[in-house]
Amino acid sequence: MRHLDQGIKKQPYKIIAVDDEEGIIDSLSVFLKRSGYQLTGVTNPLEAIELVRNEHFDLMLLDFIMAPIHGDKVVEEIRKFNNNLYILLLTRS
Repeated sequence: MRHLDQGIKKQPYKIIAVDDEEGIIDSLSVFLKRSGYQLTGVTNPLEAIELVRNEHFDLMLLDFIMAPIHGDKVVEEIRKFNNNLYILLLTRS
């Protein structure tokens, strides 16, 4: 019996990470790319909204405290046009 996915190359999950600290993006990039994920890292939350508007992503890792807008506002804007994206909202204390 032949498996349905035999011969079909699975695409890696596309993740967008949004954090105003470039070091966080760099660390996530190393870890996630080694784990086989495709990562786009963005330090500007407004740019992230436009990327999500124009590209498909499976998951967003999103910092809460950022400028010029906080993570909750990023979620609010994305939900106006995309209800399918999984968003993990994170913060540090």
